Amino acid sequence: MEETIEPSADFLKGFNHGYEISRHTPEMKETVLSAENLPEDYRMGFEGGELQYEKDRIREEFEQVEQENDLDESEDMGMEY
Repeated sequence: MEETIEPSADFLKGFNHGYEISRHTPEMKETVLSAENLPEDYRMGFEGGELQYEKDRIREEFEQVEQENDLDESEDMGMEY
């Protein structure tokens, strides 16, 4: 049986902050991470939130391109060249 590890409150807070800052004000990321006395769990969570935002952003872009390609293909059906 797998053991489930619950993330700490600092990790969750850092993850959420990392995601939202990456989304809305990415220029602040380095400022936050360079702060002294930043708890390690918060830092790890923040970096995880950054990565998750990038994954989500790339996935959304990919889905949008796929949708546009599907529309282009359906518009081309039935057209003679």
